[in-house]
Amino acid sequence: DGWDDVSAYGFAYAGAGGTPMRRLAARNSGLFYLAATKESLRMVSRLAERMATERNTWDQTAYNEEQVWMWTSEAPTAGNRRSVPAGVSQRVMNYACFQNTKYLFRYMRYDPELYDGASGRSLRPISVHVNYHPEKPQRMVTLIEQYLKGERDAISKWNWGEGMAFAKPCLARPKNSKEGDALMEESELARQILKRMSVSGEPGTWAGIKGFAPGEKGALVTPWGDGKWGVIPPKEVDGDDRIFVDFSGAKHMVHSDQDRNGRSSGELHLISTRCTDGEKVDIVL
Repeated sequence: DGWDDVSAYGFAYAGAGGTPMRRLAARNSGLFYLAATKESLRMVSRLAERMATERNTWDQTAYNEEQVWMWTSEAPTAGNRRSVPAGVSQRVMNYACFQNTKYLFRYMRYDPELYDGASGRSLRPISVHVNYHPEKPQRMVTLIEQYLKGERDAISKWNWGEGMAFAKPCLARPKNSKEGDALMEESELARQILKRMSVSGEPGTWAGIKGFAPGEKGALVTPWGDGKWGVIPPKEVDGDDRIFVDFSGAKHMVHSDQDRNGRSSGELHLISTRCTDGEKVDIVL
């Protein structure tokens, strides 16, 4: 369950009276390898017995206890003392290679040496144990999309804790039309959109479907009906330049696709994120 050197590998600790001790975070029983040794057999045999007879013991608790106890959990037999402890040796795998989702979502993706969502560069884990978050199946799907199907920065939709990362800023809107007009004038991205629409003179595409046309004063025409667009207050998005696009009952947050715009000849490329589920689509003007 570790997420850094101290939590993954343990640390020296002075116990009562200065007794040298070693403190360890929990060893998660969701992913481990056992060598075929007598010590391993002794440990798992005791685990099997405890799981069959101890109603209120969590399997992971017993798994940790049997690794580190200096005495045995076996009950003494008549005339005999308890047998020797399991005596297994532990080796903790590199937490950056064999990851859990606390390390991935809370730490790795914010480390610029390991992850850059905009360019699609990422440390590629050997495995990821999805264990720290309530949305386990949904996060697992996202990991498959990113690391097996090649979808760039798919994991960005999730908060490092619980829920979607963009839910609050995605839904933020100007308080009134006066604020909305002022934000439109200040936004570089809004100016780029209006300039591009003026130069091209024709609607752009939304997810490859032609007919997407943002206009002056927040007017919006789409293949699915009219809507509204504008600028999300920068204080709600950490000072970033973000656009909102609302139509057909759905709300979206839009940002510039810097990578494609750097290679594009004239076209303006944008990326939209739907607020309800994080679905991303490309916009080309």
